[in-house]
Order: sequence, then C-alpha cells, then structure tokens
Amino acid sequence: MKTYAFGFVLSVLSCICVCANIQSAEETEKKLEQPYYISPRSGAQHISLTGKWELGYRDLPATSLEDLHDQRKWISVQVPSSVQWAVYEAGELPHPYYHLNSKKYTWVADKVWYYRRQFQVPASAQGQYVFLCFDGLGYYSKVWLNGELLGRHEGMFGGPELEVSKLLHFDSPNELIVEVLAPSCGVADWGGKSLERVVVPWGIGGGDEDVTGASGIGTKEFLPFGIWREVRLEIVPRTHLERPFLVTEEVNSREARLRLSVEVLVNTHSLNFPLHSWNESMFEEYRNAWTSKPLETSPQFRVQLVDKRTSRQVLTRTVPLPLYEGRNWVEQEIRVPSPKLWWPNGMGSPDLYRVKLTLLEQEDSKDQIEFDFGIRTI
Repeated sequence: MKTYAFGFVLSVLSCICVCANIQSAEETEKKLEQPYYISPRSGAQHISLTGKWELGYRDLPATSLEDLHDQRKWISVQVPSSVQWAVYEAGELPHPYYHLNSKKYTWVADKVWYYRRQFQVPASAQGQYVFLCFDGLGYYSKVWLNGELLGRHEGMFGGPELEVSKLLHFDSPNELIVEVLAPSCGVADWGGKSLERVVVPWGIGGGDEDVTGASGIGTKEFLPFGIWREVRLEIVPRTHLERPFLVTEEVNSREARLRLSVEVLVNTHSLNFPLHSWNESMFEEYRNAWTSKPLETSPQFRVQLVDKRTSRQVLTRTVPLPLYEGRNWVEQEIRVPSPKLWWPNGMGSPDLYRVKLTLLEQEDSKDQIEFDFGIRTI
C-alpha cells in the first residue's frame, strides 16, 4: 500500500512538472495558430512527408534538442497514425481494441512523445515559397526544423502551417522533429464529466462515464493523439494561386453555370494576412489603387474541366490576369454544356469533374491546383 501511495505521489508530481513546463513555454514560444489552409499541389510542387518516422518518449519535455541526443530508444513507425496505433504497429503493445488491452495504454498519455525524420528538398525550390503543412497534429505540439524551434501549437485540426524556405538545406538532408502531448497531459484530476478541462475524443478514448464504465474501460485510459493526418511540403512560386472556391449557381439539361473565385498572391503569401476584416483591416491591406505596383509580366489563368469517368476534356478557358503586388482576387463565370450531374448513392450516377487551375507565364505552367467537383443544385 505504501509503495502504491508513493508511486501515485510521483505520478502526480510528474504531471505537475509537465504542466509547469508547458505553462512556462507558453510565455516565450511563438504560437503557430493561423487561419489559412495551404492548398495541396501535385507533381514536383508536392513533397509528402508521410511514411516512416522515428518515435520516442520522455517523462518530461526536452528543454532543448540536446536532451534528445541521449534518447535510449527510438522505434520505427508509420505516419499518419495516433501515438497508440504507431506503438501497436511497431510491436510494442498488443492490439488496443481487443479484450481490455486499452488498459495497457494508460501510461502513453502521461509521456512526452517525439517524432523525427529527415527529408530532402530539390535545389529547384530555392527562391520559391516552401510551406510545411500539418493537416492533423494534436493535441499540444512543438515543431523544430534543422535545430530551430518554430513554435508551439494547440489543437488537433488544421495546422500548423508554416513558410520555411529560409530554414531549409538544399544540398544536405533536413531534420524535422515534432513534440506531441496528449490533451490530458499535466491535468491531474479530471474525468469524463469535466470535459472543459480536457478535450476527449469519443469512443474507446472517452464519452459518457455511464457508457464506458460498464465495460471496465475508463475515460482516462485511451486518449488518441499524435501526427494523425498527412504532413507535406508545398513548393509554390512567388506568384501563385490559393484557395479556389467553385459553386454551381444554375443548372439544366443544356448548361450549367458555375462561379469560380480564386486568390492570386504576388510576392507575398497567405500567412502574412489576417482572416477577419476587423475594423476593415482586410480592405485596407488589400490594395491601394494609387500606390499599388502592377506586375511587369503578363501572366494568364487557365481553367480546365475533365470528365473523370471518360477523361474527356470538357472545357478549357485561358484569360489574361492584370495583377498587382500583394493579394488579388479573381472571379470567373464558367458555363458547362450538357453537364453530367452528381447524384447521391442509389439515386443516380455520382459523376465528377476534375478541375485544373493553372497560372501561366509565356505558356509555361508556374503553379497549379487540382480538385474534384460535382455539379449539383438542391
């Protein structure tokens, strides 16, 4: 009994220390939260960082990367996944969803976990923007690139997303290290009824205690966290496209009328702008008609629609773009003859189009974004 009590005290003290370290770091480290999503590219513009990483853990957060040099054990894991699933796939613990095996994962949420991997960036990326994008990283996290702490992030959805071109090596490998902590880390006394203190995913990792308690699985025993969605690098030129939005405004058997809007950024990028126009700040930062500098080159904007089922090109339109330094908004009306409609399951064929948006300079493709689109009104 004394041994148990002593272990419990150590566990509580450890949680308090972790929490204190987190609070201390919050005062000095850059926050990485920002509102914009960086659109995925394809081909040479896109480098996926999913796949094989190394994973290790510590009792307390590292005060510097030097603390990781004496890390006794790193295991090879696949990203994306939760920390728990990565540990299972590496053969360290049994399947978490069989029997009451989740009880064997209780300790995982009390540790500080570190992912690391190396990657190469082609020399052709020099002089361009390079965005490091985490599509799902949670819950508390920090990111280091080539030894430099980029900042900290809180949450599981959307981000962080960072422009990292000045920190990259183009002639040698780059090292990426990510620290992750569970949402319960540092919170010593909480339960499924006090969710204002800990963000608890549903299912085996949480929910109502009246439901999970009957199985003998408590809400504290399995809290998924980690790099659970794709990690990617997007290489884009100084003049590039961003955030396309396409909507069906009107459709009949003869023709569909679509409305496309897209941003074009010149010698700047999304992360330099606020999202909300508080006190009309967005409008002030958009463009001053008297002082704005027009782009000397004459880029063009091309829209292509391809029938996904037949690979037949349905529409191609190329228009000149009079652009200015900074942020530009482009709108185009698109008319599609004899459109094929997207239908829900069981009601018809779910026909889709592949939309290709290309920024051209002298007929050379400089930036391209592609996505699927279904024509449909309700």
